[in-house]
Amino acid sequence: MKKLVTFIIAFAATASILTAAPERKGRDLQKQIDRINAVIEEKGDDLAEGKAAALQHRLAVLELQQAVRAEVKEVVEGLGEDATKEDIKEAAKEVRLTYKDQFQALKEDRRTLREERRANREAVEEEVEESTPEG
Repeated sequence: MKKLVTFIIAFAATASILTAAPERKGRDLQKQIDRINAVIEEKGDDLAEGKAAALQHRLAVLELQQAVRAEVKEVVEGLGEDATKEDIKEAAKEVRLTYKDQFQALKEDRRTLREERRANREAVEEEVEESTPEG
């Protein structure tokens, strides 16, 4: 009987642990922003141009995400406690639409930089191929 009670308690504890909702670890944007700023300050001019551009781009994206989150939170709080899920979703969607152009601009800038790097890499590879004697 003692084994049965122990088994039931162990089973119940295991089941409750397995079925419990996991704690969502949200991305703390401010920590990421602080970390990137620290790297930029620490390395300064020692950063390679491409690395610096990537960090600046990531920083811009994070700051924009942070602004969107803050505005969504503000709008949702303004709706009050009696707001439905649909009202909240619609309000959040409207806020995101106001920032859509800014996100698109960041994507286009990043795409342009990537294409330039790719073109430069191909040009260097062609130059190396031409200058190396075959034999």
